[in-house]
Amino acid sequence: MKKRIAALSTALLVNTLCCLAQTGIVFDDPHWDFGTIRETDGPVSHRFVATNRGERPEAIVAAASGCSCTVAEFSRRPILPGAQISVTVTFDPRGRSGSVARRLTVFTSDAAAGTGLQISGHVIGREKSPEELYPVDCGGGLRLEDNFHAFALIPNGRTTTASIGCINLSAQHIDLELRPLRSSGLLQLDYPRRLPPGAEGEIVFSYDLRTEAPCYGTLRELLAVVIDGRPTPVEIFLHGFAVDAPLAAEEKSARWELNKNIINFGSLNHPIEQRLIVANRGDAPLVIRAVESPEGVACSLRPGDRIAPGRQREAVVRLERKEGGIPGGGRLILIANDPRHPVMSLRIAVAANEEN
Repeated sequence: MKKRIAALSTALLVNTLCCLAQTGIVFDDPHWDFGTIRETDGPVSHRFVATNRGERPEAIVAAASGCSCTVAEFSRRPILPGAQISVTVTFDPRGRSGSVARRLTVFTSDAAAGTGLQISGHVIGREKSPEELYPVDCGGGLRLEDNFHAFALIPNGRTTTASIGCINLSAQHIDLELRPLRSSGLLQLDYPRRLPPGAEGEIVFSYDLRTEAPCYGTLRELLAVVIDGRPTPVEIFLHGFAVDAPLAAEEKSARWELNKNIINFGSLNHPIEQRLIVANRGDAPLVIRAVESPEGVACSLRPGDRIAPGRQREAVVRLERKEGGIPGGGRLILIANDPRHPVMSLRIAVAANEEN
């Protein structure tokens, strides 16, 4: 008997909650799939229909979307019980391609939480012009996909490559040269020395760092783009960090932790030395591979310094007073043999407008 009463009570509770959930402004179907949309066809719209299932007039007061490509139009007039209202949602596919899903929240005068409407579809992007595909204009008809590339990590013992596309939009052949302005001496280049009219090409950059003569630290390259023997205003900048090769999964490894990620000298009335604690939480010795300080900053860590597993070391970072004032800003770059995070970049902060 008790079980029957409990079951009846549960059924009544569920029925009551369902009735409550149906009060207020309720949309017939809160989701619409536009299917396949062509970017070139412009914006598309769908009309969502809602009914006031409550016992008093209500109104839609706002509709919010997380993307400017999706907007809603609706009336703010009160809706009588049993009456219908519509919300027209418009999606602009311009600049978007592939599968899309957007959510829009509708707020009413009688509900703290909003009602979610969702649209979806698949956008077929328009064919882009050569100027859009190759936005960097070098002049003379030569255009590049980009003039910057960040390699991030460049492991020793492996070949690391990247590429930038180029195109000749002129009616003449272009003789292309990439002339080093700043070079690590380790970069290898492969690119078409001559581009026929209308031809596309690829500039390939590669590093082949050998384990028998490892290199560590920041690698920077600056290349002038030269057309028919004349330098253009465009330069290509490359950046990356030379680090250890990845370890096999079963190999023991170092794991370092630093007690701070900002070296803050604050006011120069204070001592111009800061302490940095470097701890090794791994199960292999931590080896410092490279230490790079901005001008006017010195660090007591040196390449080759070792920290045993479970141990830590205190390093001194010193701000050097020099003629002409105190430097401010920059980063202290530390590289070690931690395979998960081989590079640590610490910001140097100095109080502005301080006297010597």
